[in-house]
Amino acid sequence: RFLASHPTLLSLFTMRVSCFFGAAAALTLDSVQIPSDACSMQDTCSLDVDVAEVTTALRGKPASENEKIYWEARKELVDLKTQMQKVSAKAYKANLALLTTPQINGTQLSEMTTKAEKDTLVVFYAPWCPHCQQYVLHDKNGDPTKAPLDVFRGELEADGSLKHLDVVSYDTAAHGREIPSGFNVQYIPTVYMAAKDGRKTPYQGNPGDKDKMRAFIKLAGSWH
Repeated sequence: RFLASHPTLLSLFTMRVSCFFGAAAALTLDSVQIPSDACSMQDTCSLDVDVAEVTTALRGKPASENEKIYWEARKELVDLKTQMQKVSAKAYKANLALLTTPQINGTQLSEMTTKAEKDTLVVFYAPWCPHCQQYVLHDKNGDPTKAPLDVFRGELEADGSLKHLDVVSYDTAAHGREIPSGFNVQYIPTVYMAAKDGRKTPYQGNPGDKDKMRAFIKLAGSWH
């Protein structure tokens, strides 16, 4: 009731409680309904409200020492998560800079397949996917300079295949809504060959198997 009569305090308190507990469920406090989507844990949350003070205002008595410790600990957890998100984003950006396989978006993929100057081998992945990470972003030891896709592309470049073939990667987490038609990406990683003649063929198998990938390129491509 107190919060219901103080909209600003309600908004701030809603954000904070939702940040602490995530978006799993709505919380009810007296007659006040706190929506579960008030603040996603994926976002940077504002933690400027002193929950102990709000608790005191609601109950008419001071928060206990354990309550204060609890809320402070929850605040530290959210702050740590926010910091981890920032560090992860920084590491991911640096990881991409170390790769040799071009990263493309939906517009670029459409242009490549429409102009069709070469066949295009595209690997759809997501940075949160463990299998994708150890194929597109780095090797099993976390080394971006030895990412299997980059190594494979390097071998294709060495034997002259890249004169007729583009090898690219596509981040579905960043550009999932703009995947061009003809690419049916139901799981990741997904590999497609977009041939110059317009055919789009999905690869069935382990993309880490370079012999099978070479056989697929010959079968689904248009230049052999």
